[in-house]
Amino acid sequence: MGLTRNTAGDLVLNPSVGTRMEDLLSRLNTDMMLAVGQGLTDIAGIFDPTPFSDIAGGLFSLVRGDFVGAGLSVVSIVPYVGDAIGKTGKFAKLFRAIEKMQDRLKSMKALFKHVEKGLDPATAKRIKKAIAELDALNQKWESAVEGARDRLEGLFKSKKGKNLRDRANARIRDRNVEGCARKHQRDTVPDDEKKTGAHKNTKGPDNRPDDTYAESNHSPANSANKKVPTDEGGAFQMDSHDHSRAATTGSSREAKLYRDVQEDMINQGKLQDAVDMDRTDSQLKFGDKYDPQFDQLDDFWDDAKLAEF
Repeated sequence: MGLTRNTAGDLVLNPSVGTRMEDLLSRLNTDMMLAVGQGLTDIAGIFDPTPFSDIAGGLFSLVRGDFVGAGLSVVSIVPYVGDAIGKTGKFAKLFRAIEKMQDRLKSMKALFKHVEKGLDPATAKRIKKAIAELDALNQKWESAVEGARDRLEGLFKSKKGKNLRDRANARIRDRNVEGCARKHQRDTVPDDEKKTGAHKNTKGPDNRPDDTYAESNHSPANSANKKVPTDEGGAFQMDSHDHSRAATTGSSREAKLYRDVQEDMINQGKLQDAVDMDRTDSQLKFGDKYDPQFDQLDDFWDDAKLAEF
């Protein structure tokens, strides 16, 4: 399959990029439809005085092959113990699952923003429509959560309710806490002390304040930037949970496509485009949290003598 150039002549894309994006968005739509349906059932279970919502949620989990979720739904049927354990556990698990799907969508949105002009117009139109549909589905989830939060505030006025809320919040924090930092019982590196530069100067304990933890994130992805040795590649320190959410991290289909596009950009001398795509992904997921690091990264790559590699 050959390469095609966009009308502006600034990037060559393999036509398979559009096909892969459409396939990934279709898969994500199915996954999110099931997850949001499960989520709405679980939210209803909090307010339903009968066990029917929990039973429905349990069956939904079994259909998805989620035996842990099904177990939590069964626990929720038991009065008192179910409220304290099952429902808070399901909520923590559910929010993490939804976050992962939202991140998949944001990664695809970042990718699409930077390759749209290089796609066949008809393909680009279909992808834009698919993203809009996923945005609408995500909005339905966000609205349901907001509504549930408002109703829960009324239920949490009692002593028992406040205790349940505290336990739920604790479970959600435990699910989302910095994984490796928690494992090593260390605080994360403060945002204003996170380093940017060559990977060799951002990785490992020697480049962090004592008793802190952070991970070195290459930008662009190390595997996509084959002309530069790993330790010489541009990178910056990220909180470990954020690093796990970055588009370039992991072995998902989305991550592989994202890195493949970055490699194409770099091979065409467009390393800055690949970094800009990472910045877009970061802004969609973390706001302006890592903007200072990306500003410094731009300076790093401007100063790097890539011809040596």
